[in-house]
Amino acid sequence: MINQCKQPFRKKLVRFSAVAQSAEIPSPAPLPSARILVVEDDTASQLVVQAILRKLGYEVEIADDGGKALERLQRTRYDLVLMDCEMPGMDGYETARRIRQKETGVLNPQIPIIALTAHALQGDRENCLKAGMNDYLSKPIEPNLLARALHEWLARSGNTNSNHVAPEDAQSIFDELGWS
Repeated sequence: MINQCKQPFRKKLVRFSAVAQSAEIPSPAPLPSARILVVEDDTASQLVVQAILRKLGYEVEIADDGGKALERLQRTRYDLVLMDCEMPGMDGYETARRIRQKETGVLNPQIPIIALTAHALQGDRENCLKAGMNDYLSKPIEPNLLARALHEWLARSGNTNSNHVAPEDAQSIFDELGWS
């Protein structure tokens, strides 16, 4: 029974992967790219966000829970975190609070954190900001909003590499991927 349920999911992931790999967009210039940590427990969401960010010209690493995110942030310098709020174990709110605490030992407690969550209720944005996140985007991901938020927060943190797709060009990537 479980294998029957997994089969359509696998087909969908393979289709997303094939579409993402076949999309024709200009290759980013060979400059250092911003490194983004995606903290997301859902495999399908991980794959979609990872494909989008790579098409936009970013380096991407995934942590599937808050504890793993903290471990990575203690070892590796990232430019930005995209944080899912609802995860088993340590949720995104608690993870963000701990990132902001210097005693946690993360390399950059002031790293920009953008919430990426299915929650779009009144008050959710404020809860994200109270937890220490800098911004909030709801799922499903709006390509132009994601590109603008990344551009804005990376520029604020001093990462202004020119090898990323400009926010105004982001929609064409999603049109090519069939995700618009």
